Amino acid sequence: MGAISRARSQAADAGKFVADWLEHRAGIITMMEHFLYEPVPKRGAWIYTLGSATLFLITLQFLTGILLLFYYVPTTDHAWNSIYYIMNEAYFGTLIRGIHYWSANFLLAMIGLHMAQVFFSGGYKAPRELNWV
Repeated sequence: MGAISRARSQAADAGKFVADWLEHRAGIITMMEHFLYEPVPKRGAWIYTLGSATLFLITLQFLTGILLLFYYVPTTDHAWNSIYYIMNEAYFGTLIRGIHYWSANFLLAMIGLHMAQVFFSGGYKAPRELNWV
């Protein structure tokens, strides 16, 4: 057995050990399987994607915000100049700022739609009352 295959075997064993430990202590694997393989009702199935769309937009805001953070200077002296630099000189600056702007607007709409969907479908009732909070 070569060194590479031995290292792969040890990494696989370590991953299995961690997964078994998490399952034994917290039941995380069983919980994840329950949520990942829960059937979606056929009627109105598209409306059940609003939570996932909201999570995607939050992630997109986070990632584009980090990219903008490299160039933006939040002081009264340099804020306008840094925006000018992002929009006109930084590579893909206009695209990243546009994605950040529009995903923020869509995020607010998705949050509102998702809250309405949860409210009208009764998704906040037991046993999921803590999801609403």
